[in-house]
Amino acid sequence: MRGIAAIALVGLSACASSGSAGSGGPEQSVHIAGMNNSRGLRVTTATEGPRIDVVPLPIERVWGALPAVYDSLQVPVTDRNEAEHRIGNQSLRARGRLGGVLLSRYFNCGSTQGGPNAETYNLQISVLTFARQESATATALATTLQATARPVTLSGEAVQCSSTGALETRIRNMVIARARG
Repeated sequence: MRGIAAIALVGLSACASSGSAGSGGPEQSVHIAGMNNSRGLRVTTATEGPRIDVVPLPIERVWGALPAVYDSLQVPVTDRNEAEHRIGNQSLRARGRLGGVLLSRYFNCGSTQGGPNAETYNLQISVLTFARQESATATALATTLQATARPVTLSGEAVQCSSTGALETRIRNMVIARARG
């Protein structure tokens, strides 16, 4: 859990002002002054980082909308921290669909003759969203997705899945709609 939280915090601290999605690139070490101790926190991030969007809404409205967004997506909230403005689920299990949407829309887990693995395999998903105030009228949202897929009937190794970006976009759009509503 701390690894995911640290990655999202690194992304928020380093990239939130850009308003763009995290991009793949070489691994990097980032030092964040003032985190957890006087020396800071050293974190090594992988090539896939959080998706970061800056939305034109105050943090109170964004944070207030996030539980309803997760509920609409049928993602049970098992991780919620008011002080860190963190919400999500790090142990979500799904097969075929999530909230009525084919998992292949959200994840690329490879494919077999039967079609996309995301639709036929059991997925173990971690989805976390962090909110950070950028200004009085803007909030940075960092959503981190991680997933692995395993065949249902055959023994086999877990397959790492990558995000298509669709779930992160949907979270952002739903937050904006609910927070303005």
